[in-house]
Amino acid sequence: NTNAIATLNTSLTASYQVGQNRVMNSTGSKGLTYWTNPSSWTTYTHPLWGTWFDRLFTNTTVSEVFYSDEFTVSPGESYSLSFVPYLAGLDSGSITVSVYWYNSSHTQLSASTAVTLTSAMSRTRQKADNIVSHGSAAYGRFVLTMTSAVGNASYAELGFWQAKVEMGALSSAWRDDATFESALASIVTNASAIATETSARATADTTISASLGAGSINLVINS
Repeated sequence: NTNAIATLNTSLTASYQVGQNRVMNSTGSKGLTYWTNPSSWTTYTHPLWGTWFDRLFTNTTVSEVFYSDEFTVSPGESYSLSFVPYLAGLDSGSITVSVYWYNSSHTQLSASTAVTLTSAMSRTRQKADNIVSHGSAAYGRFVLTMTSAVGNASYAELGFWQAKVEMGALSSAWRDDATFESALASIVTNASAIATETSARATADTTISASLGAGSINLVINS
């Protein structure tokens, strides 16, 4: 019934709010869905480390931005950013990861302090704790920026996985539960549909009862 569904929704929401990952498809298991990317980005599944977002830049200079779809945030709140990078062959230039903040009209307001990548960080979880959203922020994005990044002539590759943005001053373990948010939305939609159907049935029952009560039925038995 609708009350049970509402109770389930409230319980599930409360259980995943702490440490909730706002980034959809945060490790590339769904390809590039929920991400905006230049054509050179792809996903790669490593036999030991699983799937990650991947960008080869051997013997080339790259300036581009790779970013997630927007996710909802609260203004003036503390958030934490974390991810696992892979970087090899960066000869010069910079590669950074940060959170961009947007207002309700989807206009960029500001960006968080960025994490600057080096090859020494490869396969080690990186994080930026206690980054405060803009005072007018309604949305955010996980953003990776390559600025005049020069790849080594022999081999250069950039990747990352387990991207996470969560509310709170300290990063917690990675969870891919932003997808769970979609499931909760489906529960709400189904609950609404059930409530509508229940109301329609109640109206029909009332109409039928009123119609039956308006007249009488006479039975004539012939002997």
